[in-house]
Amino acid sequence: MIKKIKLDKGILVKLIKKILKLILPQKIITYLRGKINHEGYLLLIFPPLKFILRYLSNNVLKKLHALGILSYDYVYNYSIPRKIRKKIMNSYDKDKFYLNIGGSLGENKKNWRLLEYCGDPILNIGYRYHPELVDYNIDLMEKKKWNINDNSVDLIYTSHCLEHLTQSAAEFVFRETLRILKTNGVFRISVPDSNLAYRALEDGDYLFFQKFNAKEKLLDKSKGDNVSSTIESQFLKFFCTYKLDSEKLTDFQKDFKEMKREDLLNKYRNLQEITANYHSHLNWFNFEKIKDIAIIAGYKDDLIYLSKKNSSISEEMRTDNFDKTAPNYSVYVDIVKH
Repeated sequence: MIKKIKLDKGILVKLIKKILKLILPQKIITYLRGKINHEGYLLLIFPPLKFILRYLSNNVLKKLHALGILSYDYVYNYSIPRKIRKKIMNSYDKDKFYLNIGGSLGENKKNWRLLEYCGDPILNIGYRYHPELVDYNIDLMEKKKWNINDNSVDLIYTSHCLEHLTQSAAEFVFRETLRILKTNGVFRISVPDSNLAYRALEDGDYLFFQKFNAKEKLLDKSKGDNVSSTIESQFLKFFCTYKLDSEKLTDFQKDFKEMKREDLLNKYRNLQEITANYHSHLNWFNFEKIKDIAIIAGYKDDLIYLSKKNSSISEEMRTDNFDKTAPNYSVYVDIVKH
């Protein structure tokens, strides 16, 4: 009597991958893996189905993802947001040029164009958005001139984006916004406020960082070891990727007692290693620093205003569609081009 052999699905997949590695060049393997990650098996085999899938309801698309037929990126970073984004993009008022920097595909405001970085979804570089849904696909870290005309933009808004940039990249953004804004145009900024984080560290307010992490959903949760769960480690995650061990924790505690606030923030920001992880916080900001960068870029000192949530000097940016991210941990600034 012949016994039936039960083949484990996981073992079979691993075996197929090993065989493919032997018979296919690495570039092709990378490409196919990227395609599957971005679109799923169905679209890899039948690309023409993309046209039909555009007309399926969101619930059907979600079910196809749950079944493993379509990828998360295709469903949630392309197909579902496409319906709204295309409607917005096809209805721009030619007399209203509003620009949202780093707003993501969820930021759908009438007449607001989107500047984001899609990168290469196949090679997993940058954010996994489809270029079709973005007006300006720009990597801010490259510090290259944007393909937007001088003196052409009425309003610019950026919320919780600048903290993901290096110092030099952030400074370049300020210079570019000054170049493209019309006279009397407004540049509104919302970023995590390092003054609030520093005060929480002084007061031993661990709850401040726990709540912020939950709101942002960007900072890594503690894995249970004593050092990464300390308030010092949580403070550093607020503005940089520098990780503490036992020895570095002692050094940081000493620095915190002896160094001025700005010097401390700059030291540990500069100690971090910059990688291609665009989700990490890489920089710190407060009103004073934003004002300094803006003045160096060419903005006028007396046209830089400390603001509050939904209190922009621009009526367009006063609605509930703005300033939604972590309002209890943010600093708001309005800058007017002279």
